[in-house]
Amino acid sequence: MKKVLLVDDDELILKFLNVHFESRDFKVDVAENGEKAIIIAQRETPDLILLDMSMLVMPGWVTARELKMRGRTTADIPIIAVTAKTADDDEEAARKAGCDEFIAKPIDVDVLFEAVDRVLN
Repeated sequence: MKKVLLVDDDELILKFLNVHFESRDFKVDVAENGEKAIIIAQRETPDLILLDMSMLVMPGWVTARELKMRGRTTADIPIIAVTAKTADDDEEAARKAGCDEFIAKPIDVDVLFEAVDRVLN
């Protein structure tokens, strides 16, 4: 069973994503900010991280850079950025921070799971 860490400060989005990942037989962990995400990722070593880029406590941009730091146990975990910020430079910034894929909100579930398949296969 694959493990995913969902990181978003919006409880409704976490619930929405949780339902979709559990229905595809993923074990799901959640974090409502980047600081908690780093702790959980180091402890649980998920196969995938979905990361909101606009959070108050620690933005996704900073979280991704921290997770991808050389030598960290989390450095090789694929990250999919999930954000309402969809300008071209936002996608570029997410990729520079270490994100492997970029999904715009509102989330299209088919597009999301195409990205999931790309990073896990």
